Amino acid sequence: MVTDSLNGESGVTDGGGATYGLQADALAIVNGCAERIRTAYRDETRRIFAIGQDLKEAKGHLRHGHFGRWLRAEFGWSERTAQRYMQAARVFGGKTDTVADLAPGAIYALSADSTPAAVRASVLARVEAGEQPDACEIKSEVANAKKAERAYRAEMRAVRDVSQPLPYLAAQRKAALAQRAASFILTHLGNERRTLTRLIEDVDPKALVEALLAREAVGPGEPIDAIEFDDAAMN
Repeated sequence: MVTDSLNGESGVTDGGGATYGLQADALAIVNGCAERIRTAYRDETRRIFAIGQDLKEAKGHLRHGHFGRWLRAEFGWSERTAQRYMQAARVFGGKTDTVADLAPGAIYALSADSTPAAVRASVLARVEAGEQPDACEIKSEVANAKKAERAYRAEMRAVRDVSQPLPYLAAQRKAALAQRAASFILTHLGNERRTLTRLIEDVDPKALVEALLAREAVGPGEPIDAIEFDDAAMN
């Protein structure tokens, strides 16, 4: 007997795998179950691709608007269910053997339109190298990548829309944007920058942008050198 590396119990090895504390007869039964499950997994994954291909072919022959009716009549399916099969077939149609050991949930997660291509390529590379990432691991990787992508897009939207608060920008990026604005003001206003500073000292940035856009639409306003400050009102 040898010691099981997972739980420290004694048992007969299966030639390199864990024994799970089982004797030879019980271990043989468990190993047989595992192999049948792996075979069923592969068969189920291949069925996903076969169903997807048949759905694509049927859809190509049905008239516009009839695909959903056909799905409900034949299988009681929604078009969303059919799309999952067809998308899996489109993405992995030429790599069925490569991904045959992945769980159906992993196949659906990887083939979804919203899954970043970089994540899909990374997982495929790992599988081709001999790794077997499980469905939970793949779904977590996909979810993290989507979260990072959403945060990046939100940050880019904030950068483009200067009239909105910038909660996603790091402090150093805000400082860099401020430096660019200051450089523009100094270049175009020169000594008049002090006048501008007094004018906008207590102004809401969003209101200022809206006012600038409104004045631009009706033509130039009062020249800066014609403005007289009411110091009492300014304080």
